[in-house]
Amino acid sequence: MSLALRSRAPMTRRRRVALVSLLILACTVFIAATAAVYVRQLEQKALLTESIRGSGWTAYQAKLEHVRSLAALDLARAAPDARHLQEASLRLEILLSRLPLISKSDDSDFLREIEGVPEMAARMERDVAAILDGLYATDHDDPALPGLLDGWNERLAAYEVDLQAMLQATVAYNDRLYKRESELREATAMLPLGSLVISGALLVILLITQVRRAESGLDEMRAARAQAAENEASLRRVVEAAPVAFVVADPHTDAAVFINRSAAGLVAADPRDGAWRAAIGQCRRAVAARDALGRESAETAVPVTLRHPGGWLMSCTVLYARIVWNGREQGLYALVETTRTRTAEREAMQASTLAAIGEMAAAIVHEINQPLATMKMASSNAIALLEEGAPPEKLRPKLARIDAQVDRAKRITDQIRRLVRRGDERPQTQFAPQEAIELAVGAVAEQYQRAGIALALRVEDARGGVVAGDRTLFEQVLVNLLVNAHDAFGTLSARAADAPAPRVRIAARIEEDALVVEVRDNAGGLPEEIVERLFEPFVTTKPAGQGTGLGLALARKIVVDMGGRITGETANGGARFEVRVPLAATRLAAAAA
Repeated sequence: MSLALRSRAPMTRRRRVALVSLLILACTVFIAATAAVYVRQLEQKALLTESIRGSGWTAYQAKLEHVRSLAALDLARAAPDARHLQEASLRLEILLSRLPLISKSDDSDFLREIEGVPEMAARMERDVAAILDGLYATDHDDPALPGLLDGWNERLAAYEVDLQAMLQATVAYNDRLYKRESELREATAMLPLGSLVISGALLVILLITQVRRAESGLDEMRAARAQAAENEASLRRVVEAAPVAFVVADPHTDAAVFINRSAAGLVAADPRDGAWRAAIGQCRRAVAARDALGRESAETAVPVTLRHPGGWLMSCTVLYARIVWNGREQGLYALVETTRTRTAEREAMQASTLAAIGEMAAAIVHEINQPLATMKMASSNAIALLEEGAPPEKLRPKLARIDAQVDRAKRITDQIRRLVRRGDERPQTQFAPQEAIELAVGAVAEQYQRAGIALALRVEDARGGVVAGDRTLFEQVLVNLLVNAHDAFGTLSARAADAPAPRVRIAARIEEDALVVEVRDNAGGLPEEIVERLFEPFVTTKPAGQGTGLGLALARKIVVDMGGRITGETANGGARFEVRVPLAATRLAAAAA
């Protein structure tokens, strides 16, 4: 039943919309048609008026100039002097200019339709032109002038009857046009009135339809409000029963407005309890700190530690959203207690740390045992030589070997101490990285030259940058990377003849808010099996006795203490290491935040 009503409702709504659209379209068409008809009738009226004026005026001017020309010829015949002849010539010129209007002008369409008028106008135009030619060719004291004037007068007077008939036809035509204009005037008044009546009726129908539609919309709105209230009540029941702690709070005062059952068991059962204000304030500050990191983290949960009224601490994660609660903008906090999860994570981390310490201890024992075994062998040989009474010269190599192994053991312990030393125990100063890079390159330049390895340096793009940290340790990181690149080529005699010329490139640049130092070589790249463990202690590709495997681990520790990171990969037939540390201003800003 409800499904049928729902399916019928859209159909009814579409029909109403279609009907209203049709009525609006009809009203628009009627109004536009009324305006078009009215404009058209005004144009016709103007056209008729112009036609009456043009046709009558052309016929009248032609008749008038004909009479004036005859009078001028009569005067010239009575007094044939130069002035009267000139006056007659002027009148004939004016008459000649009026005659083409009868048969050629757009304003005299009606005259061209009268039978015989165009031909008469053409003949008269030729005769007048001939009279003018004769008049211009005759002198005023010519004895034959009176006879010529009589002939010209009779020739011109022959057109009087035709011109009079043309003028009378024009008057009759104008009478008919005036009647037509009166009819149009009456139609112009009636047609818009009828169109307006029809348009008004359509508008009334449209108004009634809109009123009914508004009433229907109000009914639908009331039903929607009732449905929304029911949905809100259902949602409130769901929130009440949810296992997640939901808290609605005032974003300005941190006062709790609503808490569900899970939230009541988390902090306090009464939302007016002062513990809630303190907890909400702590959650709000944690969310604000997260939002300050950028838009990308806006949807992530924030870890926060709350104090229970009983005195113990609770680990929670919180999500925040702005909602409208009871008509006011409020903040919604969703809290999930993670105390047990955090405890389990700490226990797992502690177990992992112990396992790592065990692995490191075993590796340290292995590394220390090598020089100890060598010292044991050398000392045993020295004792045997002493018992045989050997001279001191034979004992010197044994003792030197023992001394070298002691230095090696000391170097291993020093590197381990640096590896585990806390970063905040080292002096932190600001320094220009390009100077440290140049010093590191200078420390290995002679070694590279002896090995025949080309070393390219580019630090121009890093000038002006300043980083914070231990400058000596930063130089040690770069020296370690350069020494590793040098050792990756092996000895000069062991290189293949077709191998590319050994080349190492170190470049520094400022990228966004960080210093980037890149060390590249073309020695073949890193073995795949150690790439994932490249920066773990005691991981090395060097032959036994050449390296301790602590150099890259120590380098990573130094870079991390400076707030940066170090990565290594195989690229373009060689190894590529990238050291990225924040500039001093960026690091200080992050620390202050």
